[in-house]
Amino acid sequence: MSLPDLSDMAVLGAGWLLGKLDRWVSTRSNADTQQAQALALLTQSLTHLDKTIGRLDGAIDRLWERTNEMEHRISTLEGQMKP
Repeated sequence: MSLPDLSDMAVLGAGWLLGKLDRWVSTRSNADTQQAQALALLTQSLTHLDKTIGRLDGAIDRLWERTNEMEHRISTLEGQMKP
């Protein structure tokens, strides 16, 4: 059995390198896809959080308004009770 000649070895080496490159590109593509999906989920979560904070801010404002109204009523009642 004779040894393969140099051109056969070059073809085998090139095939091996292309296989490695294909696996690397595929892995990189999958990583990019996963990163894009994670960023999309993060964006959705941040949007939801922003809306929730907005609702909470509105609720706090209403609570402060009620507290101020109750303090005003108490002050008025206290003023009316003084002889």
